[in-house]
Amino acid sequence: MSGKITMGGRPVTNISQKELLQKLAQRQAQAKPGEDGKKEKRRGYRDSFDDDYLNRTIVITMDDGKAVTGQLIAYTKFWLKVVTTDGKLVYINKGYVKTIEPQPEAGGQQ
Repeated sequence: MSGKITMGGRPVTNISQKELLQKLAQRQAQAKPGEDGKKEKRRGYRDSFDDDYLNRTIVITMDDGKAVTGQLIAYTKFWLKVVTTDGKLVYINKGYVKTIEPQPEAGGQQ
């Protein structure tokens, strides 16, 4: 390794450390990791099934065997936001969920 600093294949000579850090930050902002679309390009890739259950009544079975029945009103990568049948708002960590079963809708569809 020569010890020379390069940017874009060209040696950096007459640039202050502050300018160098600013340029580096700009380049990192342009190339955001995870946004290259590799996962989405895979055939059959699906991040989660949460959209299938959104605003539907579901039964969530936890890893300890307890069941929670309610309507899924929101979700994140790690959490489910559910309003239970008795009106309580609960946040459930997906790491403790064993199964999620959709309940038949009023029209009889699933």
